[in-house]
Amino acid sequence: MKAKLIKTEDSYILKDGDEILGIDHKGLKERLKCPYLLSTENCESIDLGIDLNELANELYPSEYPYEDGWDKNKQYSDEFKAGFKKALELTKDKKFTKIDLLKCIIISTAISDKKQTPGEIVSSLSKREWEVEIETEDREVLVNGYKNQPPNIIGFIADYEMRAFPKLDENECLILKMI
Repeated sequence: MKAKLIKTEDSYILKDGDEILGIDHKGLKERLKCPYLLSTENCESIDLGIDLNELANELYPSEYPYEDGWDKNKQYSDEFKAGFKKALELTKDKKFTKIDLLKCIIISTAISDKKQTPGEIVSSLSKREWEVEIETEDREVLVNGYKNQPPNIIGFIADYEMRAFPKLDENECLILKMI
C-alpha cells in the first residue's frame, strides 16, 4: 500500500489522500484518532535516505550461530546500528552541506528582486514529502462462517481468504519503506 510521508516542524505524518493514517507522537495519534503509530527512527531513515537495517545486513550478513549460540555478525550488526544511530543523533542539527549552502546563495542572489525570506529559501532546500510503501503481511481471515465454532460440528462451512494487513514492528509502529 502506498502513502505519503510528510515532515512537519516537530513530527512525521503518514497520509493517504486527505486521510491521516499515522503519526510519530503517541499523544497526537490518540488526539487525531489516526489508526497507526509511526516510528520516528523509521521516518528519519526515509528522510535521510538511509535504511539502517539494510545497511547493517549488507555489511554483516546473517550467518548461523556458532555452537555456543554466539552469532558474531548479529552482534557486529547491532553494534554498528547503535553507533550509526549515535552518529545521526550527534549530527541531526547539521542538516545542510556546502553544496546546499551554495545553492542557497545562488537562489537568493538570483531572486533578489522577489520578496522571499531567507527562511523560505532554506526551507526550499530540504525535502518535506516522500512517497512510501507500507509493508504488509498476508493473514487468513474468516469471511463466511461462525467464529469460535467447534470444528466437530457436521455441515459447518467456513470460508477463509488471505488479506493484506499493515506490518508492525516490535513497538507496534507501522513499517515504512522508501519507494
